Amino acid sequence: MINHGPVRRYARALYAVARDSNQVAQVAESMALLLQTLRAHPRLARYLGDQRQPGDVRCAVIGELLQASAHALVKRFCALLVAKRRLGMLSAIAVEFASLNDDGLGIAHADVVAAHPLDDGMAAMIVAAVTPAGARELRLSVNVDADLLAGARIRIGDTVYDASLAARLRQAGRRLASAGRGNL
Repeated sequence: MINHGPVRRYARALYAVARDSNQVAQVAESMALLLQTLRAHPRLARYLGDQRQPGDVRCAVIGELLQASAHALVKRFCALLVAKRRLGMLSAIAVEFASLNDDGLGIAHADVVAAHPLDDGMAAMIVAAVTPAGARELRLSVNVDADLLAGARIRIGDTVYDASLAARLRQAGRRLASAGRGNL
């Protein structure tokens, strides 16, 4: 299990250095490519995170992996992670870095669970209705759950909008139950 405190600290530090040197876009691209590679090759990710493997060998593997495609700052950052015995957190750090980058660009993310697949018009209506203040763009991630019956549940950060028929039925049931108790 990963401790998210150090993940956030390392991601914020990398983001701050990249921002201060006006290289956020390039670093973000390298980190995204690195994350994609680690997700595509889970054995490689496990090997790199294995503290029993010599640090210099893992650093060499990272060097070969990042040889031509990675930004120099990302290469130095990976070497730091090896030295600090934190390379096993690299995937989580890359995800957190992407989140920081999106925040910096004014991009918000919404997880939508809908009763049925959304067409483009419905997706546009959701974006128009729930885009957070200050966000320039809202990106939807849509999943289908037939148990909702109708409508959708939308999560943006810690805020949840539940406009599903299932939620409305639960709410009506609670109102009926509380009204019934008041008559006794």
